[in-house]
Amino acid sequence: MMKVGDLVGYAENMSGMQDCLGIVVGYNGEAFDIQWIDRFSAHSNRRKEITSEMPMFLRLVSSAEETK
Repeated sequence: MMKVGDLVGYAENMSGMQDCLGIVVGYNGEAFDIQWIDRFSAHSNRRKEITSEMPMFLRLVSSAEETK
């Protein structure tokens, strides 16, 4: 299960969104709050955008535990 601090991206079945990367900044019991940090977000007006995403649409890229 993903947790706060993990690096995530959209699942492979999310066509055209495989290069998106974000950090889990919260969890509300159903969805994860993601702060997007990829190059697409950096070039948009929404640099600090946080979205709520259902776990079925996300994949774990790197666990916060692995970086300690």
